[in-house]
Amino acid sequence: MATKELCDKYGKNSALSINAAIRAELPGGSELLDALEIAHKAAGRRDDPAAATVHRILESLRAAKAALEAEIRRRYDMPPRDERGEPQG
Repeated sequence: MATKELCDKYGKNSALSINAAIRAELPGGSELLDALEIAHKAAGRRDDPAAATVHRILESLRAAKAALEAEIRRRYDMPPRDERGEPQG
């Protein structure tokens, strides 16, 4: 499958389409994206004494999301991302 097929199936924006595909096609994908959203909100609270813990959790969730995104990119024959988050190729 190609990027066009992903966008046709889940929407026109490839970033949003990848998230929609993670939710729909990968076990635990929806829960992971929900947890990432909650952690982002918690990380924005500067008065939180547990901010360092929240940031560690956020980094772990980002790494897990990157792995799920890589799987969707593989399934839809999309180029992988480099270390800066930019598509390769």
